[in-house]
Amino acid sequence: MNGGHANKIPTTGVFDFPRLILDGKGKYVDKTDLLYRLASSKVDYQLFISRPRRFGKSLMLSTLKAMFEGRRELFGGLAIDSLPWEGWETPRPVLHFDMSRLSPSEGRDSMRDSLMGMIRMCAESFGVALSDSSSVGLAFDELIRNVAAMSGDGRVVVLVDEYDAPGRGCPGHTRGASLDAFLPA
Repeated sequence: MNGGHANKIPTTGVFDFPRLILDGKGKYVDKTDLLYRLASSKVDYQLFISRPRRFGKSLMLSTLKAMFEGRRELFGGLAIDSLPWEGWETPRPVLHFDMSRLSPSEGRDSMRDSLMGMIRMCAESFGVALSDSSSVGLAFDELIRNVAAMSGDGRVVVLVDEYDAPGRGCPGHTRGASLDAFLPA
């Protein structure tokens, strides 16, 4: 006990930053100063972050999502709260995809349909109507373009979590084999 309060241990089972902060049941190890440095670049770029499984990628992406959405109320007392994060003043639309929701074991067409469903649900959440294209790539491009057009400066943040999950679920797969599901037959 420390000052009458039980010490909290770092949480390993909660991957949703808003839930972790609002529930107050776990301990969040504050790395927002590092996320601020990572996300504050004035250059448009694509960033691929690969870390071992169970290493905090999902929580990190959830934290980035809240940062880019400008949800400052979640960051009180954390390092980024005292930094000049532009996201507080200029929130960005965030497209967040969790690839663990895809089920490659059900086959290529089912996986493509699931991915298309994720894209359409994301579009619906932003009030964007997509054309009737059956191409995942075209629908994804259309989603990004339409959502970016809604932002003040034409920028959008795309976060892809569990990018390797489709490959992990393919019986007898070789690395990258599940990507065939996204390519035209």
